[in-house]
Amino acid sequence: MKILQKICFVLLLTTFSSVYAGSCFTDVTDCRGRAEQGHARAQYNLGMVYGNGEGVPHNYKEAVKWFRLAAEQGYAEAQHNLGVMYGNGRVVPQDYEEAVKWYRLAAEQGYAKSQSNLGLRYANGEGVPQDYKEAVKWYRLAAEQGSAPAQSNLGYRYYSGQGVTQDYKEAIKWFRLAAKQGIAQSQYNLGLMYDNGQGVSQDYNEAIKWFRLAAEQGDAPAQSNLGVMYENGQGVPQNYNEAVKWYRLAAKQGLSQAQFNLGGRYAKGQGVPQDYKEAVKWFRMAAEQGYAQSQFNLGLMYHKGLGVPQDYKEAIKWFRLAAEQGYAEAQYNLSLKDADGRGVLQDYKETVNGYQKAEVQGNDKEAVKSYSKSSEQGNDDTQDELEQSQDKGGKFLIITVVILIIFLLWFYRLIKKRNLERDYQGQEREKEKEQVHREQERQYRREKERQEQSRQKREKTKNRNEKDRSYEEILGLSSGWTKSDLKSAYRKKCQQIHPDKWKDFPKDIAQRLEKEYKEVQKAYKYLSKK
Repeated sequence: MKILQKICFVLLLTTFSSVYAGSCFTDVTDCRGRAEQGHARAQYNLGMVYGNGEGVPHNYKEAVKWFRLAAEQGYAEAQHNLGVMYGNGRVVPQDYEEAVKWYRLAAEQGYAKSQSNLGLRYANGEGVPQDYKEAVKWYRLAAEQGSAPAQSNLGYRYYSGQGVTQDYKEAIKWFRLAAKQGIAQSQYNLGLMYDNGQGVSQDYNEAIKWFRLAAEQGDAPAQSNLGVMYENGQGVPQNYNEAVKWYRLAAKQGLSQAQFNLGGRYAKGQGVPQDYKEAVKWFRMAAEQGYAQSQFNLGLMYHKGLGVPQDYKEAIKWFRLAAEQGYAEAQYNLSLKDADGRGVLQDYKETVNGYQKAEVQGNDKEAVKSYSKSSEQGNDDTQDELEQSQDKGGKFLIITVVILIIFLLWFYRLIKKRNLERDYQGQEREKEKEQVHREQERQYRREKERQEQSRQKREKTKNRNEKDRSYEEILGLSSGWTKSDLKSAYRKKCQQIHPDKWKDFPKDIAQRLEKEYKEVQKAYKYLSKK
């Protein structure tokens, strides 16, 4: 490659020094001259040269300078890159309002990447008041131009009903368009909708297809759900080894559900040799993230002394954490403490069989990073191709040499571009993983807030006098219940406090449970007549 570059350079200098090639990547000095004369595209291209370090050392301050000059002349690509730099806080201080300003200028010219990023700012309330309708407006404009991130985000708005009327079929439409362009988040969401039969007929084979595509890109929720499909034999033959493989990949990325499921496989010896210490390790990781089922299982391990020394106080600690999140089994075990405070606990069992699937995820994120060698999703022209011109002097020899030089330079840049793209692939994957991690953290915080609100509501309910509880409260029914809900609630209560469970308990505990059981019977008899 270096030899080819030298040949091109020598031919250029010796045969047509007067001929202007027109590319900043091959003639930075000439490009600077045009930029200093106020040529907007030359200013933008010079910014790209400094941003990418093409023929000059990396200098982001210089890049910002030239982008700003081009942007102030209305050059959309420069306005977009300037918006990205303010949004990311690269070189310039992070300023969402300034980012929105430049995105809007480019978006109003129809630049898809800026339209997508402007939608993102409205969705997240960054630099502007949060406004889902406005976000949908800009996502749609970009999505209709083929922007994959915008299609993915628009699909999520239709799924969640934020800014538009909830419409699963429309969500499917946009998820599919983005998924076909390789957006892992949309592939995962599309798989989940096929799995749940939302907007489409339930189809485990299709769900497996899209989960796998996302999982192979490193999407942790997709890896976890693919493990669930293998564990349950949904759309594929049941295969615990394959389930463990995908659980482990997701668990190593910190996904609590996958850590919990992997711990369950070690506890039961499914797909791996039974290993209680390894089970405790993964249960603990998920429990420390607030995963209630894992907190309960970790409590059981301490109570039974499986993989850890037997420790009733530690067991009670984890049961209490799970109970505070409303986990029924933990609440029940905490209520059955004996005089020593050890608790009368049930035998170990896996509380969840891995059937829980994560919800469809919205992943509003920057559609494009600045200085990309080409658009991220392949739906825009590459940014570093600069206009070229030829001398019109008319001498045949010079024209021939010009054509030769242009061909050699094109060939050199083509090969170099492919090498750079290969080098950048690893970096891009890391960026995508980081973005997914940030989104998962936001989802985790929202879930913790919801759980805290639920806990406060339950505490208020505890203060009510048990004598004043309605029959509906005894059975745990909410307003608007049906006969099916009644039967389900009745069976659940009977399973918890049936006489077969407490006949060998101490007399005072047995009397209390007998009273509760009679109340359940009376409530069911009365409500079944309504």
